[in-house]
Amino acid sequence: MVIRLFRPEKGADRSGRYAHSAAIITLTLALITLTTRAPTASIAPVINQISSETSLTPTILSLLTSVPLACFLIAAPIAPWLQARFGLSVVLMVSLAGASAGTVIRSLPGTWSLGLGTLLLGFAVAVVSVLTPSLITGFVGRHNRWYTSVYTASLSLGPALATGLAVPLANAFGDSWRLACGSLAVLPLLGLSGWILVHPEESGARRSHKMRTSRDDALTSQRRREGLSEVLLDPSAWIVTGYLAFTSMLFYAMLAWLPTILIDSGEPPATAGAYASLVNLTAIPAAFAAPGLLRKVSPRWLAPLSAPLPFALGAAVLASVPSQPIPALLLLGLGQGASVGISYGLVLAMSRSPQHSTSLSSMSQTFGVALAAVGPLAAASIHEASGGWSLVLWSLCAVAVLQSVVGVCSTSTKS
Repeated sequence: MVIRLFRPEKGADRSGRYAHSAAIITLTLALITLTTRAPTASIAPVINQISSETSLTPTILSLLTSVPLACFLIAAPIAPWLQARFGLSVVLMVSLAGASAGTVIRSLPGTWSLGLGTLLLGFAVAVVSVLTPSLITGFVGRHNRWYTSVYTASLSLGPALATGLAVPLANAFGDSWRLACGSLAVLPLLGLSGWILVHPEESGARRSHKMRTSRDDALTSQRRREGLSEVLLDPSAWIVTGYLAFTSMLFYAMLAWLPTILIDSGEPPATAGAYASLVNLTAIPAAFAAPGLLRKVSPRWLAPLSAPLPFALGAAVLASVPSQPIPALLLLGLGQGASVGISYGLVLAMSRSPQHSTSLSSMSQTFGVALAAVGPLAAASIHEASGGWSLVLWSLCAVAVLQSVVGVCSTSTKS
């Protein structure tokens, strides 16, 4: 499938055409994936500025991270139907445009725009998130390690860019968090532009894929309609969903509150943002390598078991020695990246077709990512009740250990 996608036209330079197409598709996939993380992640480093301007409580402010996740409850289940009804390309382009619009609206003056923009961004990101694995499965091949690794690494690169640049951008824009966060609206627009460039070749690959699928299975249309109900009855899919739920809960809890935890321990806001970015930068190579380790490491359950343990250790170290955060942050990043790579690697490993990939992604992100919305809220509630962050960090440590236990059960998934 990959060779067919990159096949040059007659008379063209074969190696040059392949490299050019591969570069465009890699960049487009990265930009689309960045859209699912970076705009939401940009809020955490400037949460104190938002609080000072709006006078909203920490629990209310945590909704800026939790609401986009809760949108998965509505948007993710209908994504397979939207794909079947309007086509993947149309739905993807509209969703990318919606993500850009939501990011801009969220940055307009007033609290109403903050809420409305967050909702629009949440719905758009949910649909893009569900459809992205289908791009990999249907257009570049589910066994292509490079594109799977680009995808999982970009899931960590987005927060790294957002958390690292939010405060410097706000300072550059005259201490305006609104302009800093609003500038990220360019990411989905760039992803949309890349998709428009890639789409003609991708359409040919999709038609070729559908022709082969039709020859192999005369019930393709029926399976397309019943894909989501099919995966809901699959125990392996529920294991993947549970693992992704714990990964997302830990990720978004740290995304929402790590800069604040560091600030409350005595770090300046800019340093706290840089440290939070360090976590996500450390996560990138781990997320890139994790899908390959999932295939190579034996016994197979070892990689899902091991991935969350550095996160658990990092949370424990940060709770015990908050004045020396760097070792803890490196451990958090390693565990976070490995868990993200394993979680989405499991989704792609189970996928049998583009529509099955969308259905599985819809299920895992509806129940998994939406359940993770309780992470930032629970962390804020525990913080307010205990008066500090130590109990929050120990609770996250316990969740990571529980995720490792679930990882042992992932041997039942199909590759």
